[in-house]
Amino acid sequence: MGIGSYLPSAQFSLILTSVLLAGGFIWAADYYTSPKNPSAIGPAPTPSAYTTQGLDWRAALATIQGEPTLPTPPSADVVANLLAASETPNVTETIGRTILVNLGEAKAQGLGSDTPTQERIVSSALAKIDSSQNTTLYTTADLAVVADNPQSLAIYGNGVISTLEQHPKASPEETLLAIGNAVDSGDSSHLAGLTEIANAYKNAANELVALSVPKTLSPLHLQMVNNISRIASTYADMKVMLADPLRGLAGLRTFQSLTEETSRLFINIAQAFDKNGILFNEDEPGYAWSLLVAPY
Repeated sequence: MGIGSYLPSAQFSLILTSVLLAGGFIWAADYYTSPKNPSAIGPAPTPSAYTTQGLDWRAALATIQGEPTLPTPPSADVVANLLAASETPNVTETIGRTILVNLGEAKAQGLGSDTPTQERIVSSALAKIDSSQNTTLYTTADLAVVADNPQSLAIYGNGVISTLEQHPKASPEETLLAIGNAVDSGDSSHLAGLTEIANAYKNAANELVALSVPKTLSPLHLQMVNNISRIASTYADMKVMLADPLRGLAGLRTFQSLTEETSRLFINIAQAFDKNGILFNEDEPGYAWSLLVAPY
């Protein structure tokens, strides 16, 4: 093998020469474009967020997001004036305006999107539609309380049922039928009959409170009479069901709640008769108490 085999080929020599020549051009270009007297390299400027004590986190935070500014809430007088102006005879309109004013005030304070604030606003508005809040209630002093004995219990039992039978219009069924017809047809004339039903409840309460009540049953009787009085007061709201829906629905809700509670009171009184061995004949009004506790 001759020495020629150890020498680079002509192709390799050409590539190597080209690389060296290109490197020379690059070095020359860098030399002629670089500054001949570079200035002394000094420390980088310290950002305003840094101090001699280290990072000033307050300044850094302000630099990142800017100084926060809280919204200016409206004055209490402005809110009070707006709420006063929102009052109208129509409860539905009043509640809508009240919620809008209170929500606007909350938004101005950066609130309003959280659940507690919204619940507070709604609760405050709904307080305007407590159907029975202005009802005058009876007290124990209004009752004619008598001693407990079988005779007084029997007289009382017959007296309550007899009084209610004299006011057949005091009926949940007739009430719900009138409201249902009005809502289904959109005809408010169906609500006209609610006035007569309300008077029946009111008169029943006035007569029930005049009965002689055995002492042990006086708390239940007082609650029953007051419930019936409160039921009578809900009709003023239910009569405007179509014109003022929120007021009407609030009255209906209260009516249903009081009716259910009064039914439980009647069952408690019937159980008291049963416990004391007070029995009524089928031809007596008080026989209805026996039906309330009869096993099925």
